[in-house]
Amino acid sequence: NQNSSSSEMDRKCLEISRPIGASNHIEIWFSSHGDWKTNKQKIGYVLPGSFDIGTIKFHVMSPQKVDRGTFKSGMARGLFSDDYTFIGPIGKSGGVKGAKMTRDGTIKFTDTGRQYDLHTKLLVMCAAIIMKTNI
Repeated sequence: NQNSSSSEMDRKCLEISRPIGASNHIEIWFSSHGDWKTNKQKIGYVLPGSFDIGTIKFHVMSPQKVDRGTFKSGMARGLFSDDYTFIGPIGKSGGVKGAKMTRDGTIKFTDTGRQYDLHTKLLVMCAAIIMKTNI
Protein backbone atom coordinates (compact mmCIF):
# COMPACT_ATOMS: atom_id res chain seq x y z
CA ASN A 1 0.00 0.00 0.00
CA GLN A 2 1.54 3.28 -1.09
CA ASN A 3 -0.14 5.32 1.66
CA SER A 4 1.36 3.25 4.47
CA SER A 5 4.93 3.56 3.16
CA SER A 6 4.43 7.30 2.67
CA SER A 7 3.12 7.79 6.22
CA GLU A 8 5.98 5.68 7.63
CA MET A 9 8.50 7.93 5.88
CA ASP A 10 6.78 11.02 7.30
CA ARG A 11 7.56 9.79 10.82
CA LYS A 12 11.31 9.85 10.30
CA CYS A 13 12.79 12.39 12.70
CA LEU A 14 16.52 11.65 13.05
CA GLU A 15 19.24 10.60 10.63
CA ILE A 16 22.91 9.85 11.19
CA SER A 17 24.77 9.75 7.86
CA ARG A 18 28.22 10.04 6.37
CA PRO A 19 28.40 12.18 3.22
CA ILE A 20 29.38 10.48 -0.04
CA GLY A 21 33.08 10.68 -0.82
CA ALA A 22 35.99 11.28 1.50
CA SER A 23 34.78 12.95 4.68
CA ASN A 24 36.04 13.16 8.23
CA HIS A 25 32.63 13.79 9.78
CA ILE A 26 29.22 12.27 10.28
CA GLU A 27 26.19 14.52 9.75
CA ILE A 28 23.23 14.60 12.14
CA TRP A 29 19.84 15.64 10.68
CA PHE A 30 16.66 16.26 12.69
CA SER A 31 12.99 17.01 11.99
CA SER A 32 11.04 17.90 15.12
CA HIS A 33 7.64 16.96 13.71
CA GLY A 34 8.66 14.04 11.51
CA ASP A 35 7.91 15.97 8.32
CA TRP A 36 11.21 14.88 6.83
CA LYS A 37 10.79 16.07 3.26
CA THR A 38 10.03 19.70 4.13
CA ASN A 39 11.30 20.25 7.67
CA LYS A 40 14.64 18.50 8.19
CA GLN A 41 17.64 20.48 9.35
CA LYS A 42 21.28 19.68 9.98
CA ILE A 43 21.81 20.03 13.73
CA GLY A 44 25.50 19.21 13.77
CA TYR A 45 28.34 16.81 13.23
CA VAL A 46 30.16 14.03 15.03
CA LEU A 47 33.85 13.75 14.19
CA PRO A 48 35.79 10.64 15.17
CA GLY A 49 38.81 11.75 17.17
CA SER A 50 41.56 9.52 18.46
CA PHE A 51 41.47 5.75 18.67
CA ASP A 52 44.44 4.53 20.63
CA ILE A 53 45.08 1.88 23.20
CA GLY A 54 44.19 4.18 26.09
CA THR A 55 41.28 6.35 24.95
CA ILE A 56 38.64 6.84 22.31
CA LYS A 57 37.28 10.33 21.47
CA PHE A 58 34.41 11.65 19.36
CA HIS A 59 34.01 15.41 18.90
CA VAL A 60 30.51 16.94 18.80
CA MET A 61 30.08 20.07 16.66
CA SER A 62 27.28 22.49 15.81
CA PRO A 63 26.11 22.97 12.18
CA GLN A 64 28.66 25.81 11.95
CA LYS A 65 31.33 23.37 13.23
CA VAL A 66 31.60 25.12 16.59
CA ASP A 67 32.78 22.79 19.37
CA ARG A 68 29.94 21.51 21.57
CA GLY A 69 32.14 19.04 23.46
CA THR A 70 33.90 15.69 23.32
CA PHE A 71 32.71 12.19 24.21
CA LYS A 72 35.65 10.15 25.46
CA SER A 73 36.50 6.92 27.20
CA GLY A 74 38.44 6.78 30.42
CA MET A 75 42.12 5.92 30.62
CA ALA A 76 42.90 2.23 30.13
CA ARG A 77 39.40 1.58 28.82
CA GLY A 78 38.23 -1.92 29.65
CA LEU A 79 40.56 -2.44 32.60
CA PHE A 80 38.99 -0.11 35.13
CA SER A 81 35.84 1.17 33.43
CA ASP A 82 33.89 0.91 30.19
CA ASP A 83 32.13 4.22 30.82
CA TYR A 84 32.32 7.21 28.51
CA THR A 85 32.11 10.86 29.53
CA PHE A 86 30.85 13.83 27.54
CA ILE A 87 32.87 16.96 28.37
CA GLY A 88 31.34 20.26 27.28
CA PRO A 89 33.35 22.83 25.33
CA ILE A 90 36.49 24.18 26.96
CA GLY A 91 35.71 27.54 28.52
CA LYS A 92 37.34 29.79 31.06
CA SER A 93 36.95 27.13 33.74
CA GLY A 94 37.87 24.23 31.43
CA GLY A 95 35.53 21.57 30.11
CA VAL A 96 32.63 20.59 32.35
CA LYS A 97 31.24 17.06 32.52
CA GLY A 98 27.84 17.10 30.83
CA ALA A 99 26.89 13.42 30.58
CA LYS A 100 28.06 9.89 31.21
CA MET A 101 27.30 6.75 29.21
CA THR A 102 27.57 3.42 30.97
CA ARG A 103 28.63 0.15 29.39
CA ASP A 104 25.01 -0.80 28.63
CA GLY A 105 24.47 2.45 26.65
CA THR A 106 22.50 4.36 29.29
CA ILE A 107 23.17 8.10 29.08
CA LYS A 108 22.77 10.21 32.22
CA PHE A 109 23.07 13.99 31.99
CA THR A 110 24.68 15.90 34.85
CA ASP A 111 23.11 19.09 36.23
CA THR A 112 25.12 20.98 33.60
CA GLY A 113 24.05 18.58 30.85
CA ARG A 114 20.38 18.93 31.74
CA GLN A 115 20.68 22.59 30.74
CA TYR A 116 21.80 21.75 27.18
CA ASP A 117 19.38 22.60 24.38
CA LEU A 118 17.54 19.82 22.54
CA HIS A 119 19.96 19.77 19.60
CA THR A 120 23.01 19.36 21.85
CA LYS A 121 21.30 16.52 23.74
CA LEU A 122 20.47 14.83 20.44
CA LEU A 123 24.08 15.26 19.25
CA VAL A 124 25.32 13.66 22.48
CA MET A 125 22.90 10.77 21.96
CA CYS A 126 24.00 10.33 18.33
CA ALA A 127 27.68 10.36 19.32
CA ALA A 128 26.88 7.65 21.88
CA ILE A 129 25.08 5.56 19.23
CA ILE A 130 28.05 5.89 16.89
CA MET A 131 30.46 4.91 19.65
CA LYS A 132 28.41 1.86 20.69
CA THR A 133 28.03 0.62 17.11
CA ASN A 134 31.69 1.11 16.20
CA ILE A 135 33.46 -0.09 19.32
